[in-house]
Amino acid sequence: MKLARPEVDELLFEKQKDDLENAEELDTIFREMDLDHKGSMSWADFQAVIDDPRVASHLEIHGLDINDAFMFFSMLTSISGKDQVDVDTFIRGCLKMKGVAMNIDLIQLNYEVKIISKTQQKMFNDVAAGIQRLYRQMVQIAAGLQQPAPPSYTDDAGSHSVI
Repeated sequence: MKLARPEVDELLFEKQKDDLENAEELDTIFREMDLDHKGSMSWADFQAVIDDPRVASHLEIHGLDINDAFMFFSMLTSISGKDQVDVDTFIRGCLKMKGVAMNIDLIQLNYEVKIISKTQQKMFNDVAAGIQRLYRQMVQIAAGLQQPAPPSYTDDAGSHSVI
């Protein structure tokens, strides 16, 4: 087993070297796509260049087949939380799109979906409980409004009294 270690180290080094080269080339692609040179792209910017055959072939050479440009852009903006995509988000997104998803990626995604689902369920339950409380309060208010006023009479001095 110890004999295999140099091969593993060499493979890891080569992968890191390839990733760095790909990141540099993706940075160049992004700069070409960034028409107004702001360091970020809107959907309009992205859409304008993604259909450019030169850009599409450049992405394809790097193993990035972006069939659904809007979905890809939406994923990138959801990462940044903004309506624009910056260069680092673009590069990380493209590098993650390369190759086959690893098992750990799928497990992480499944875990995150479960957390989101539980959070949404809790929020739904809280909202439903709040609506039930409001409904009960409205019923009580409505019942109070429907009760007839107690009878009253006027005495000889003209004052009103409740019986």
